[in-house]
Amino acid sequence: RGPRVFYQQFDAALEQALFDMGIQQGYRVRYSHRFGARTFVGVNGTIRSQSTSTTPFSMMGVSLRYRIPSVTNAHISAQFSTSKNASYGTRIGQIQYRTVLGKQGYYRAYARYLGYRYPGSIPVQSDRFYIGGELVRTIKGLELFTRTELSFRAQQIYPGVQAGLTYRFNT
Repeated sequence: RGPRVFYQQFDAALEQALFDMGIQQGYRVRYSHRFGARTFVGVNGTIRSQSTSTTPFSMMGVSLRYRIPSVTNAHISAQFSTSKNASYGTRIGQIQYRTVLGKQGYYRAYARYLGYRYPGSIPVQSDRFYIGGELVRTIKGLELFTRTELSFRAQQIYPGVQAGLTYRFNT
C-alpha cells in the first residue's frame, strides 16, 4: 500500500512524539497462504530504523482472513502484532469486516486495541480501544478515503475523522 496523506488531530503527546520519530529505512517480510477457497493465513516481520534512534524497531504479526460464503466480495479478518525497541513495546489487535462497493471502492468496519508498554523501574502501560469505519473510493489508481472512529482511553472518549488519498503505482 502506498503512503497516505491525511490530517489527524492528535490528542496525546505520546502519539505525536511517536509520529514525529519518522521512519528512515526498513525491511519487511510477508508470507500468506490460502487454505481452501475461503481462508487465508499470513505472517509478517518488520525491522525499521528510526530517525531519532540507532536502536532498530522490530515487529512481528499474524493475520487470518475468512471470506463470508453468503456475501459476495466480503470477508472478516483478525490480526495481531507485537513490536519492540529499547524504549517501548506495542501490542495491536484488530478485527474487521470489509466488503467491496461496486468496482471502485470498499467499506470496512473495525475494532482495534493498541497497547504501549514502557520498561523501567516502574513499568508503565497505556491502552487504547478504537471502533470505526472507513469508506474508500478508487478513481484511476487514486484512492480517496474517509475514516471516522472513536477511541477510548482512561475512561475518556476521543472522536476522530480522517480524510486523505493514496496513489498506487500498478507496475
